[in-house]
Amino acid sequence: MIRAALISSLVVCALAGVVPRSRKIFDGGKIVNGFDLNIKDAPYQVSIQTYWEYHFCGGSLIAPDIILTAAHCVEDNPLPSKISLYMGSSDRTEGGQRRTAINIIYHEKYDKDELFNDVALIRVERPFDLSDKIQTIPLASSDPAPGSTALASGWGDLFHNYYKPAPIHLQGVYLSIISLEDCRDAYGYYALQDENICTYTEDKDTCQGDSGGPLAVNGTLVGVVSWGAGCAQRGAPGVYASVADFSDWIAKTIEIL
Repeated sequence: MIRAALISSLVVCALAGVVPRSRKIFDGGKIVNGFDLNIKDAPYQVSIQTYWEYHFCGGSLIAPDIILTAAHCVEDNPLPSKISLYMGSSDRTEGGQRRTAINIIYHEKYDKDELFNDVALIRVERPFDLSDKIQTIPLASSDPAPGSTALASGWGDLFHNYYKPAPIHLQGVYLSIISLEDCRDAYGYYALQDENICTYTEDKDTCQGDSGGPLAVNGTLVGVVSWGAGCAQRGAPGVYASVADFSDWIAKTIEIL
C-alpha cells in the first residue's frame, strides 16, 4: 500500500515532471537501480532503434514478426523503414538479429497529452529466427494481483535527466504491482485510465528509454512501459498500459497490420 505515508508533497512537486518513458532520438540511459540481465532471461526483449542503430525505446516480441510497444514511441516516426528492431543479445550493438519495420499502427484513441491508450504494434519485414535468445512472450488475460512481483527490462535511464549514452548491456529490475486505487491516490483519479496498471518499489523503477518495453510476471507480458513522475521518485509509481485490457485491440490490429 502506498497511501498517505508515502504520497508526500514530493509527489505533488514531481507531477510537474510527468513524462513518457521514451527519450528523444538522441538520448538514452538505463533502468534505475537494476542489474545486468541475460537476454536468455528476457528473450522477448526488443530494442527499438533509429535507422542509424541508436536505441530510443523498448518493445516485446509477441509473434515472430510482430512487436508490441508504446504509441508515444512511434507517433513521430511515420516512415516504418526509418525504424530498426534489434533483439537476441544482451548487448544492444552486436550479437543479435536486426529487422526493418514495414508497418506501424498505434491505438486510434491514443491521447498524447494524457498518454491514454498508449499501445502500438510494429510488423517487421521478415520474422525473427527464434532461439533460446529470441522468443515470443504470451499475453496476460488478466491483470496481476497487487503484491505480485514483475520483471521490467530495457536500456533506459539510470535516473531522471540522465544525459549519457544508453548502456550496452540489458538491464532488469524487479518491481511490485500495486492497485490502481493506490496509483490514483498518487496521481489523481483522472490521471489514469482503467486500462493502466502500476508498480511501486522504493528506489527502483523504469525510466526514459524503457518506454514501450515489457513488464512481465511469471513469463507472461502484463504491461507496456508508459510514464511516471520522474523515475524512482518517492511515492511516484510507474504507469503501464495493461496488456490484458488491450488484448482485443491487439488481436484485431494484428489482422490488419
